[in-house]
Amino acid sequence: MEGKVVLQNLERYSATFDQIGHPLRLQILLVLHGSKYTGEQKCLKLDAIREVLQLSVESDEKLIYHINKLIDAGLAEKIPKKNERDEWDFPYYRVTNKWIEFADAFNITKIVEKCLEQT
Repeated sequence: MEGKVVLQNLERYSATFDQIGHPLRLQILLVLHGSKYTGEQKCLKLDAIREVLQLSVESDEKLIYHINKLIDAGLAEKIPKKNERDEWDFPYYRVTNKWIEFADAFNITKIVEKCLEQT
């Protein structure tokens, strides 16, 4: 029975696999997914994503390109926030329910939770 469920999930989410086909996109999603368990923000700014992935500032163009691909696919979203002076701040990013549903279907959520427990 479990094998049949996995097969059904594979068929249902085949387009999502295409959308996360680049390793950096999957890394971004895992970082954003983990952020939903840490702190009140439940989202991250670009510099925080860069820091966790240990990328240089020179990588920002590539990072933004892949984040935008995830946004276009409906797996991540950009959230405008205001700072303490009530001014618009750099955007924050977070995963969407579409990603959470995908992650739950393949036990990715449990893996992320275990990794966070170890840190």
